[in-house]
Amino acid sequence: MLLSGAQRSSYLHRLAAAMKRFVLLCAVLNAGCAGMYQQADESQPHAKLTIRFTENNLTAGGAQLFYAFDNANCVANQGAALGSLSWATSKEKVVRLRTGSRTYIQVATTGIRPGLQACPSGVGMCMTKQDCVNVVSLIPEPDKSYSIKHNVEAGRCSVSLVEADSKVAPSTYATHPVSEGCKM
Repeated sequence: MLLSGAQRSSYLHRLAAAMKRFVLLCAVLNAGCAGMYQQADESQPHAKLTIRFTENNLTAGGAQLFYAFDNANCVANQGAALGSLSWATSKEKVVRLRTGSRTYIQVATTGIRPGLQACPSGVGMCMTKQDCVNVVSLIPEPDKSYSIKHNVEAGRCSVSLVEADSKVAPSTYATHPVSEGCKM
């Protein structure tokens, strides 16, 4: 059955709304799987990390997930989820990082690419899911503030992690290969 222009527009609008709800549900479910990161108590030495949502070309911006680990294999020893951000949540969140040792941060964006493509079977129209994962690390210093965001452009992704005051990456910043345990 062929749809008129108005019907097609209405269908695509309803589909986009449904995808936004789906992406939000995925973000909520993903954030709950690992347990929450055990933030440093306010009275303990700590650094502050502001995680920021970055606009991208996925439907509704997808969901951006931030996890912290004490190892590069993304194995949670004391919880892991720093937070998840999407078009439907606040655009940033501040967490307190423990200091004195290397903290590995897995940053992932997951979502649906806009538009419909012909399904591989040749029957119907399909949507394409896209995941993008990076792992970075730093040794947080007491009383320092950092900012992190995940940049997703044309199917590629990168992480920007900077000291809030200088807007420069900390000297202990490093990027890491995405190990099997860190993949989505």
